[in-house]
Amino acid sequence: MFRKEAERALEAGVYLDKILGLEVRDKIARSKYIHEDDIAKMDDIAAELRADIDTLINEGGVLNA
Repeated sequence: MFRKEAERALEAGVYLDKILGLEVRDKIARSKYIHEDDIAKMDDIAAELRADIDTLINEGGVLNA
């Protein structure tokens, strides 16, 4: 999930430090503790990741310098 979205952002020219600085990375790391009954939270985390990456792409980076 993260790798695919990070690669998409990098291809769009987003700086790596911006990607690595996303707060959603902490949620992804803690997701291994999500109980099976709350597995829908994974969808929420994935949606947040996509939204954060889209925001970074819209902000621009190397290609928009």
